[in-house]
Amino acid sequence: MKPVQEQSAFWARADGCRSTADKDDRGAFTFIVMQYRCPAGWAVESYLIKDGGHAWSGGQRGSPMGDDPSSAINATDLIWAFFKAHAKP
Repeated sequence: MKPVQEQSAFWARADGCRSTADKDDRGAFTFIVMQYRCPAGWAVESYLIKDGGHAWSGGQRGSPMGDDPSSAINATDLIWAFFKAHAKP
């Protein structure tokens, strides 16, 4: 899987958004929000969890050997809010 920045840039190009994201760094141990400026009705956003390992943020550890999930955000709630705000007709 390609890094999140490459995936976000791909969707930004596909949606006619600006080629660079506005970045908001939320602190040394939390996360970075990347938002592209897009035409009306389109949106591309990415959240990069710092030191989050490979786990679902806001969830539970997937296995005893798995990474501890970050509590910086709740990925499920964040994704649901995004799709509610950008519903397709």
